[in-house]
Amino acid sequence: MKTLWNKLINAIHKLFSPKQVFLLVWPGMKAEIDKTVNDGILQDLAFDAVRTAAELGLKGDDAWKHAFAKFSSRVLELGLELGKRFLDTILQVAYLRFRGED
Repeated sequence: MKTLWNKLINAIHKLFSPKQVFLLVWPGMKAEIDKTVNDGILQDLAFDAVRTAAELGLKGDDAWKHAFAKFSSRVLELGLELGKRFLDTILQVAYLRFRGED
């Protein structure tokens, strides 16, 4: 009986361990991340923020701060709450696209 009880407890631990939970939700998280990163509206907003900073003649950190502030405020206006690193990623890609157009 003790062996059966231990097997049951171990099965429950495996089912709810952090590693297993991560594996269960990752496909859904990945799909949502892909959808958001590839959202044309967000990409356009990020590109516009980068272009605006460049048109103002801003460089380096000043340009990045301006572009990030503009982009993040526009995203909030859409009613979206995205993390700073996520916004940074989209903005970085927009910057690379902008640089590629020079």
